[in-house]
Amino acid sequence: MISHTPPRSFSHLMRGLLDSPLARPLRFAGTGVAAGGLQLSLLALLTARGWDALPANIVAFLTAAQFNFVMSTVVTWRDRHVTGSIRRRWLLFHASIAVMALVNMVVFVAARSVVPALAASALGIIAGACGNYVAGDRLIFRHHLVMQAP
Repeated sequence: MISHTPPRSFSHLMRGLLDSPLARPLRFAGTGVAAGGLQLSLLALLTARGWDALPANIVAFLTAAQFNFVMSTVVTWRDRHVTGSIRRRWLLFHASIAVMALVNMVVFVAARSVVPALAASALGIIAGACGNYVAGDRLIFRHHLVMQAP
């Protein structure tokens, strides 16, 4: 008996591709861009309403960090079977952000001596993003295999 499987639609194929672990860096980047956009938008909104820039940026950063954690959980790492409490992941996530902010600055300072400021900043951002990705992959949203009964 010959089985005929109907061809998958383009949208179904694209969804499968975007859901694949191979597309995780793309989802990671999209989540980061969205969080950055939220931070900048909130900063603009708060300063337009008369807030001083420093407290406005702190509020915008903290809000964007929470958004980033939620989106990382439901978008970037959604296919992972993670164990442990969400509190632990939240704390590890924010520890990673803090450590990678320092890495960002160290790379910026080191690179600034040989490249222009914008290039040095981009290198710092890339270093921090790579560190956050590795922390998410290996520590925060580490994949745990789910054992199924035979």
